Parts: sequence; structure tokens; C-alpha cells
Amino acid sequence: TDDSACNFDPFAGCNDGSCTFDEPNLDITTHPWFAYTAYDDQCTSWSSSTELQFDSDGTAWYVFNNPEHPLFGQPQPYGVWSMCGDEFYLYGTAEPFSFVWFDSPITLNPQNNTWTGTFSVGTAESVADQWADTEFAHIAGTASNSDFGETWCFEMLWWIQGCTDDSACNFDPFAAFDDGSCAFPGCT
Repeated sequence: TDDSACNFDPFAGCNDGSCTFDEPNLDITTHPWFAYTAYDDQCTSWSSSTELQFDSDGTAWYVFNNPEHPLFGQPQPYGVWSMCGDEFYLYGTAEPFSFVWFDSPITLNPQNNTWTGTFSVGTAESVADQWADTEFAHIAGTASNSDFGETWCFEMLWWIQGCTDDSACNFDPFAAFDDGSCAFPGCT
């Protein structure tokens, strides 16, 4: 219940002594993340991505990345996030928001959604068909909604561009795609 803890839970009713104050191992506020979700028991049926953005004040934003969507490019409040070491926490606290999509009214309600996951670098199950051998900075875990008893899997991918050649002076172990910036020993 201590809002200065990196694993602060706004849904907690009492302090259970689990607060930690570890620094995050990654700054997730510098790039958008693409979240893929799977609602099947085996976490194999991945749906298309949605962009999530994270502000340094702990605010999380939901962004529709389909240009045909009526809210395309307009960040919607989602909730609060924190990160302890490699452990990620996202809590849906924002009010529901509605829109019309293909003539159907839709309401998204982030309230009472809890996402917990772990940061790592490696291949991603959600995009294995397209990029089987590509390593991503990603956060993977499970999410749930306490109102409906639903649980689902998620992967958030950071599409980092940089130097992917490990023999270069400026090798970036988190880069998923080479941007042509590699510099090699002996160059200035």
C-alpha cells in the first residue's frame, strides 16, 4: 500500500509487508511497447497488437495503432504501472471509454485489470511466425480482471532499433532490428 514502492498495488486493501523499493533494470518510458494478448489456456492464440505507453510519473496509456480506428493515435488513460528490477506491474484504474467500430458500440473497461510480468531479452511467442529468430526486449506474463474472473497471457515487445552486431563498439543487446549504425574497433 506504500505508493513509493516499485510494486505499489492500488487495489490492495491492507499492507501485507511485500513492498519493495528495487530500481527497475530497464527504463520502459523511452519507447512505445506493443502488447499482444492470448486468451486461450495454452497462450498460443495471439491477437494483434495494441500500443502501450508509459510515463515516468507512473501513468499508463492505451493507444490504438490501427489507422482506421476512430481513436487512432489518441492515447487513452489506462492506469498505473511500476517496475521492480525485472518485474513489471500494470493496474487498470482508468474510467471506461467507448467508441464505435464497424458500426458496433464498444466499451473498454480497464478497471480492475492487473498485469504482472517479467522483463527479458529473447524470442517472443506472440510473433514467432513472423520473426522466429529475432530477439526482442520484452515483458511477458499474465493479466486478470477481478470483476469477471478472466485471465489471459500477454507479451509486450519493444521494437528497438540499433546495432545488432556484437563485434561492434556500439553493440546494443536490446536492439531487435539493425539500423545500420554499427561502428567497429578502429573507427572514430
